[in-house]
Amino acid sequence: MNLTVSNLVFVSLAALTFGAVLAAGVAREAVRGALAAALGFVGVGLLFIWMGADFLGFIQLLVYVGAVAVLIVFVILLTRRKDELATGRGGRFAFGWTRLAGLGLPLFMFAALAFALSGSEALERAAPEATAIDIAALGEAVVSDGLLPLFLTGVLLTVALIGGVGLALAKTGKEDVS
Repeated sequence: MNLTVSNLVFVSLAALTFGAVLAAGVAREAVRGALAAALGFVGVGLLFIWMGADFLGFIQLLVYVGAVAVLIVFVILLTRRKDELATGRGGRFAFGWTRLAGLGLPLFMFAALAFALSGSEALERAAPEATAIDIAALGEAVVSDGLLPLFLTGVLLTVALIGGVGLALAKTGKEDVS
């Protein structure tokens, strides 16, 4: 293998992404898992940018890291119960049998897909010609046709966050039985 700067960047970004996603999968604490998943989202976005798909990379960073990961962390922090905070379960990661089975399933799926693709004719076909994407036209379409759904989604997420804060801070006097 020829170690060029390009190969080194790809291997570094792939290792960052794989390590973060692996840490998110085996994290014992939900907050650590969510933060590791956010780092995995950053890795995927940087891989898109490195491959020349700048628009997809920045959308990945804005939507997944800037919105989804932050929302996941807020939900985890808002729905914690007092007894979970007081127990202080030890250890960052747990490698029990269920975790190993959870890691084995993706490996099995990868092997099955690799086996299916190795006998497929799809690898022998030539790739279709790439068409140019006009980013200005795409942005104009999102702003003109998609502005109302985008605005309504933002309002819905804001209302959900305010409702979550209200439920988390409500003093009902009842014990949480879940």
